Amino acid sequence: MKKRNVWVVSLLLLIGAGAIWYVDDRRQSQHEEEYTKHLANAVSYFETAEQQAVLILEGWEKRSPQDVANALLAISSALTSARIEIGSIDGYFRYHGDPDLRGSTSFFTNLVDMYKLEVDSKLRETWVFTNSPDRSEDTEEYWDSLHQKIGIYKRDFGRFAKVDREVFEKRNLSDVGAHWLNWTEDLENEEVKDQYARRYGDHRSTSAD
Repeated sequence: MKKRNVWVVSLLLLIGAGAIWYVDDRRQSQHEEEYTKHLANAVSYFETAEQQAVLILEGWEKRSPQDVANALLAISSALTSARIEIGSIDGYFRYHGDPDLRGSTSFFTNLVDMYKLEVDSKLRETWVFTNSPDRSEDTEEYWDSLHQKIGIYKRDFGRFAKVDREVFEKRNLSDVGAHWLNWTEDLENEEVKDQYARRYGDHRSTSAD
């Protein structure tokens, strides 16, 4: 009788262990699905920002100042949405391990924030020029420079849209910082590149030690 009880207890323990394993495995799968979804959504918003830049650049000479301002507003909104999606990935890292030992999304979210701040600044400038009757050479020079800047946005957002999940996978934090510094070297926006390098340049030297 005792032997039978041992078998029953053992069977129950095995069933319990199996149930715990299944729940943990399902939770892990669910979190990975959410992670993938948020990253895919972020990429989609970068594609939206890129497309807005493409549309406003096409037939630029025929675009009104209001058209340009609306395009910048749409780009800013897309970057905001992308930033929210990337921020959601932080929960994945916080749940599955020490964030100091995993890929941190802060390097990416801060980079997107820098772009958004610049786009918003250009948007504010645009409204000033839009509401001004001035048609001087300075005004024309501004629109020409803005045309070039939006072209840079288009190409850089295209690069954002190709971000790979690999860059967020588990690795040393300083390595992630060095990765994003290297990544930004191929971006065309010099203002953001310089600002980003000043902010995170120490991570590269740290990883090299």
